[in-house]
Amino acid sequence: MVKWMRCPRCGRFSKEVKVLDESGRWVVYSDCVNCGRVSLDEEVIPEWPEFEKKTDFVKVFLALFLVVSVGITGFLYYRMTQYELVIEDFQVKYLDLLNSYQSLLNTSSSLELFYNELQEMYSVLRGEYSVLEGMYSDLLRENVVLQREFDEIMSFNRSVLLEYNRTLDLSAGGNVTLSYETIYAGYIEVNFTSSVDIFFWVGSSVTEDRYYARYPPFPETTLNGTIMVPAYGELYIFMKNPSEDASASVTLTVKYVY
Repeated sequence: MVKWMRCPRCGRFSKEVKVLDESGRWVVYSDCVNCGRVSLDEEVIPEWPEFEKKTDFVKVFLALFLVVSVGITGFLYYRMTQYELVIEDFQVKYLDLLNSYQSLLNTSSSLELFYNELQEMYSVLRGEYSVLEGMYSDLLRENVVLQREFDEIMSFNRSVLLEYNRTLDLSAGGNVTLSYETIYAGYIEVNFTSSVDIFFWVGSSVTEDRYYARYPPFPETTLNGTIMVPAYGELYIFMKNPSEDASASVTLTVKYVY
């Protein structure tokens, strides 16, 4: 290992060389680049005040540099510690956000499934609504028809021809009964002509099949006329030829008004 020393003459750093002399003593030489090999026994190291001043300045500078380095190192260590705390806090917050994201993702998946189910339910309900809407429109049209019929019935604006110019032959002293079914309360109108005098009775199931109206009034008979009688339920029109000598030919028209 090479040792370094200062040259006794110029004060520069040089290699230390040990040589064994004739007496068997080790002699130390300075192997200086500038002065050559110089024995420490022959030369005395001169004082170098300026060099010592420079050395003191270097020492102070090194001490100051050491203090500053320690301060900077401490500051950097403090900042690094703070950064580590920030990083740890960031990691904790990141994990919380990651858990929140996973929870929101699961919630989003559940909501998407629920939305799809609602969409299917809406489609079913929409189809049912369309069916009900069609039924409602049909009921409205039916209601309009029924309301019209009701108004006509309440104002007796509807009529049905039960007989039109029908001819019936009644033998002498004979009779004929015509029956009709009426579903609404109304009246019948009978227009007739006969070859001989006849009379009519009108009855109904409402009056327990009893006759409740005679035309013309008893004891009269007639060849023609018009009968208007309230009617409901099963209706009976009884025609009688009271003549014992002649047969009767009757032509009549029966109209049911309701």
